[in-house]
Amino acid sequence: FKLSPYVGVGYRYKSDDGSDLVSEQNGKLYKRLSQYWYVPLGSRLTYDFTDLWFVKAIAEYDWFVSGRQFSYLTDGTYPSPIVNKQKSGWGAKGELLIGHHFNKVSVAFGPYMNYWKIAKSKDVMRSIIVAGYPRPFTEPFREPRNITKEIGVKLNFYF
Repeated sequence: FKLSPYVGVGYRYKSDDGSDLVSEQNGKLYKRLSQYWYVPLGSRLTYDFTDLWFVKAIAEYDWFVSGRQFSYLTDGTYPSPIVNKQKSGWGAKGELLIGHHFNKVSVAFGPYMNYWKIAKSKDVMRSIIVAGYPRPFTEPFREPRNITKEIGVKLNFYF
């Protein structure tokens, strides 16, 4: 039985390029880049049932420190990129793997989950460009709340 707590510094980079897509609700989409800094707080638990069989569990909470959202608009109405600061959110990761030790390698298989919930960004006021000249723009530009869910099955090899 081994229990290994850990803490660290994490960086998440996410790119969504919708610049060549059109939405029925929002019109032409755009390219977004997300950069998040966070502190992972977690623990790994490994338990050997026998000399050959084991179970491994990982649970992690990701404390969001700060983030920036870069929006690259392609319609020419706003100076690009628009940079929004994001200051709150959190993430979680977990997995439960059952494995087998072979001569020189171990193999583990099981479900995993990654989750992120990021609050809406701070508002950014921008000028709109009309006929090549900036005009006052009173509507704020913000990134909405973002929830990312990733669920799957993992196959790990240990050498």
